[in-house]
Amino acid sequence: MPPGTNPTAPTRWPEEARVQDFVASFRETHHYLLNSVAIWTSQAEMASRHPEFYEKLAKSVLERADKLTELVRRTEVKLAALAPSGPADPSPPAP
Repeated sequence: MPPGTNPTAPTRWPEEARVQDFVASFRETHHYLLNSVAIWTSQAEMASRHPEFYEKLAKSVLERADKLTELVRRTEVKLAALAPSGPADPSPPAP
């Protein structure tokens, strides 16, 4: 055992794995959101020149919104596992 380590100290590996899982989920959600906004922006620009693209834009928003909602909820669950929010303590901190 390396000097200065405490054999009774709890391991942090499970927590680190959860953090890495959350980060991966956040990255996927972030990428999908930015990609969707880029697609919607280009479709909106095309629709301003060619009105038939408004229908494609609307379909794209509806299709991508479902997956985006799913990704955000999954990321939210992973965040809650890392930092569960219990009932807030209404009493002010002691001086």
